[in-house]
Amino acid sequence: MSRVVEIDPGTVARLREKGGTWGVYQNVALDSIDAGRIQFIRFGPGCTFEAPPDPCPDTLFGTGWKYKLGGTVTATALPDDGKLTLED
Repeated sequence: MSRVVEIDPGTVARLREKGGTWGVYQNVALDSIDAGRIQFIRFGPGCTFEAPPDPCPDTLFGTGWKYKLGGTVTATALPDDGKLTLED
Protein backbone atom coordinates (compact mmCIF):
# COMPACT_ATOMS: atom_id res chain seq x y z
CA MET A 1 0.00 0.00 0.00
CA SER A 2 1.29 3.46 -0.76
CA ARG A 3 0.37 6.94 0.41
CA VAL A 4 1.30 10.41 -0.73
CA VAL A 5 2.64 12.96 1.74
CA GLU A 6 3.04 16.63 0.91
CA ILE A 7 6.27 18.37 1.81
CA ASP A 8 6.49 22.13 2.20
CA PRO A 9 8.41 23.66 -0.75
CA GLY A 10 10.78 25.39 1.68
CA THR A 11 11.61 22.04 3.27
CA VAL A 12 12.25 20.50 -0.16
CA ALA A 13 14.65 23.36 -0.94
CA ARG A 14 16.53 22.96 2.38
CA LEU A 15 16.87 19.19 1.97
CA ARG A 16 18.20 19.60 -1.56
CA GLU A 17 20.64 22.26 -0.36
CA LYS A 18 22.01 19.92 2.32
CA GLY A 19 22.09 16.91 -0.02
CA GLY A 20 22.47 13.32 1.09
CA THR A 21 19.97 10.61 1.91
CA TRP A 22 17.09 11.16 4.30
CA GLY A 23 14.85 8.94 6.39
CA VAL A 24 11.23 10.05 6.08
CA TYR A 25 9.31 9.66 9.34
CA GLN A 26 5.58 10.10 9.89
CA ASN A 27 3.79 10.59 13.21
CA VAL A 28 1.47 7.60 13.57
CA ALA A 29 0.15 8.35 17.07
CA LEU A 30 -3.57 8.90 16.52
CA ASP A 31 -3.92 10.69 19.87
CA SER A 32 -1.29 13.25 18.88
CA ILE A 33 -2.11 16.75 17.66
CA ASP A 34 0.73 16.20 15.16
CA ALA A 35 -0.63 12.92 13.73
CA GLY A 36 0.49 12.62 10.10
CA ARG A 37 3.33 15.16 10.51
CA ILE A 38 6.52 14.38 8.59
CA GLN A 39 10.12 14.65 9.87
CA PHE A 40 13.41 13.95 8.10
CA ILE A 41 16.68 12.60 9.49
CA ARG A 42 19.79 12.54 7.34
CA PHE A 43 21.81 9.33 7.47
CA GLY A 44 24.87 7.78 5.89
CA PRO A 45 28.65 8.22 6.09
CA GLY A 46 29.64 11.15 8.29
CA CYS A 47 26.17 11.43 9.87
CA THR A 48 25.04 10.48 13.37
CA PHE A 49 23.27 7.43 11.92
CA GLU A 50 24.78 5.14 9.27
CA ALA A 51 21.32 3.69 8.53
CA PRO A 52 17.88 5.15 9.22
CA PRO A 53 16.74 4.22 12.74
CA ASP A 54 13.19 3.01 13.34
CA PRO A 55 11.46 4.44 15.19
CA CYS A 56 12.76 7.98 15.02
CA PRO A 57 15.07 8.81 17.94
CA ASP A 58 13.94 11.37 20.49
CA THR A 59 14.75 14.90 19.32
CA LEU A 60 14.18 18.42 20.51
CA PHE A 61 10.94 18.25 18.52
CA GLY A 62 9.44 15.47 20.62
CA THR A 63 9.26 11.82 21.46
CA GLY A 64 10.57 9.66 18.65
CA TRP A 65 8.44 6.54 19.17
CA LYS A 66 5.51 8.35 17.55
CA TYR A 67 7.44 8.69 14.29
CA LYS A 68 7.79 5.54 12.20
CA LEU A 69 10.12 5.22 9.24
CA GLY A 70 8.02 5.57 6.10
CA GLY A 71 10.85 5.35 3.60
CA THR A 72 14.05 6.97 2.44
CA VAL A 73 14.77 9.51 -0.25
CA THR A 74 17.85 11.15 -1.71
CA ALA A 75 17.80 14.92 -1.85
CA THR A 76 18.07 14.92 -5.64
CA ALA A 77 15.04 12.61 -5.97
CA LEU A 78 12.66 14.89 -4.06
CA PRO A 79 9.75 15.86 -6.31
CA ASP A 80 9.42 19.52 -7.29
CA ASP A 81 5.74 19.55 -6.31
CA GLY A 82 6.56 18.22 -2.82
CA LYS A 83 4.33 15.15 -3.22
CA LEU A 84 6.30 12.15 -2.02
CA THR A 85 4.93 8.62 -2.28
CA LEU A 86 5.73 6.35 0.67
CA GLU A 87 5.35 2.60 0.42
CA ASP A 88 4.12 0.61 3.43
